Amino acid sequence: MADSLGLEVVAEGVETVQQLHALADLDCSQAQGYLISHPVSPHDIPAALVELIKLVMAPSTKNKMTNKMTKELSLDSADFGCDRPASGSA
Repeated sequence: MADSLGLEVVAEGVETVQQLHALADLDCSQAQGYLISHPVSPHDIPAALVELIKLVMAPSTKNKMTNKMTKELSLDSADFGCDRPASGSA
């Protein structure tokens, strides 16, 4: 229904890979929940994004969901400070 109205839908509360796969079967391309990430501080966002990308690119994630999510993410790591060492690291 949302698609026919041109609306974006975010599935909330996704905690398992099985739930993520079920959403992919329903053509849902956006999800949030503890599977994706627990709440993080602003300082930890770059590392959390790296983990999200690993999840999206994992062989266990269906190609349909992977393709949709990676197109939507289109992340440039430089925008998130990933090319800079974290404060306090060598």
